[in-house]
Amino acid sequence: MTQQKTMNNSHTLYSTVIKLIANQSGTLPATQGRLAQAAFLDIIHSVDPALSQALHTKNQRRPYTVSPLQGLGKIKGKQLKIKHGQEVKLRFTLLGNELFTTFTQHFLSPTSNGIIPTIRLGELDFSLSEVLTTPGSDDWAGYIPLTELCQQRQTAPINNTTRKITIDFASATVFSRSSNKDGMGKFMETFPSPPMFFGSLAAKWNDHMPMPLDKQAIREYAEETVVVGLYKMESRMHYYWGNPQIGAVGHVTYQLIDKKNHEMIRALNLLADFAFYSGVGAKTTMGMGMVRRIGN
Repeated sequence: MTQQKTMNNSHTLYSTVIKLIANQSGTLPATQGRLAQAAFLDIIHSVDPALSQALHTKNQRRPYTVSPLQGLGKIKGKQLKIKHGQEVKLRFTLLGNELFTTFTQHFLSPTSNGIIPTIRLGELDFSLSEVLTTPGSDDWAGYIPLTELCQQRQTAPINNTTRKITIDFASATVFSRSSNKDGMGKFMETFPSPPMFFGSLAAKWNDHMPMPLDKQAIREYAEETVVVGLYKMESRMHYYWGNPQIGAVGHVTYQLIDKKNHEMIRALNLLADFAFYSGVGAKTTMGMGMVRRIGN
């Protein structure tokens, strides 16, 4: 299923949560993910313009994700009111040491000079309050070397626990699909069926990790041997540049019916763990597809 390649210390996965305080009152679009993405790229550009330019390359899966603003409660309508002094959070995941080091350097340098770093979202400025990456410092913060992530799944027993995978879809999630029928082209699918969910994760893994997985085999295995158990999902509407985009949020439990193919069972469990850092589906660099495994 895999071709072994050498892993080094650069293969560490990071999830960083930054706490921000609004410097003034104002409004933002209800869908702020693209503004957060622009802020992220500005941060990278301030430290390493060449790396920022590389991240702009079209038609590639990018080694980072961006969350929508956190701590706002349920958002209604197309505009979001922000009050002066209001605390919010943004989350960024970064697949690799180079990107993480560049990102955090932006925040450390001004602080050493007594200047509080700021982030601009649309027309509003936010001052940095905290940067959280240590596991346990926030529910959405953490980091793990890839070798450790893989080792955890290689040594875990195969039992009823590892054959049940529950996922929290915390931000609207959607999958891009292509049709083989003439004239159909690409379209979007909101429900995270087993082949869509695990196939998307396998594609992201192969783009950024040094040990490729057999993406087609994983999709076929998920379609043939994984069923959806308990789930509670609801649709959400986002607007990107004025264009509507539907996604789904909620919880889904995937039941792995097969008991014999331990290699595939471990692969699906590994991908479910990886999802915390990679996101899943489309537009993960603009706030969609923010997910995490619940339990085991």
